[in-house]
Amino acid sequence: MEETISLYISNITKSINIVIKCKQLITILELKELVAKELDTYPCLFRLTNGTNLEENLDALLTDLNINNEDKLYFMNKLNIERAVLEEWFRLDGHNWAHHYNWCSDLPLNEWFGIICVEDGSILHIQLDYNYINIIPKEISKLQKLELLELPYNNIKIIPEELAKLSHLAHLNLIGNNISVLPPSVCKLKKLTEVYIDGNNLSVTPELSELAQRLTMKDNFLGSLCI
Repeated sequence: MEETISLYISNITKSINIVIKCKQLITILELKELVAKELDTYPCLFRLTNGTNLEENLDALLTDLNINNEDKLYFMNKLNIERAVLEEWFRLDGHNWAHHYNWCSDLPLNEWFGIICVEDGSILHIQLDYNYINIIPKEISKLQKLELLELPYNNIKIIPEELAKLSHLAHLNLIGNNISVLPPSVCKLKKLTEVYIDGNNLSVTPELSELAQRLTMKDNFLGSLCI
């Protein structure tokens, strides 16, 4: 039977202290997911350390790194949340992309392919069309100033519920993907005025006609609702 161990995890100031009980043969990424659940955050938004960098290989086992029962680890929140979100998106899916110039480099986010920022560095506009993208990560909810999300002609199948947390989103373009369900939570986006979801696999869709001033849903499977 695999041994269960207890790890003591604090922030650097030791103002937060949690105990994680886990199997010894789990990866650093799996451990981060357990910690994130306790902290009510996303794993990509903090780093774990035991005095050495535990982020270099997230697939490494605790045993490979000599992390043992009752060891003490620390987490540090990343200062640039938006950079962390984009880096996580690329980690999850970037190997599929046709274009990703400067992604995960040290250059300002405004110089990453498809990213437009405002003066303070916050992301305003993401445009990644024809790029073989498969997912929209739930972490996108942290891009609080995002107004335009343009991902037409990709391979996206699922829209995360967390999209509803983008309170400034005004323009959503998902034309030519493989989306079969649009979450009802999208209707919570009060500033959303333009929605383009033509050429997907939708058979039903939330009531967006009163929310969006410009709505197109051509070439779906909406029967009499087809526009």
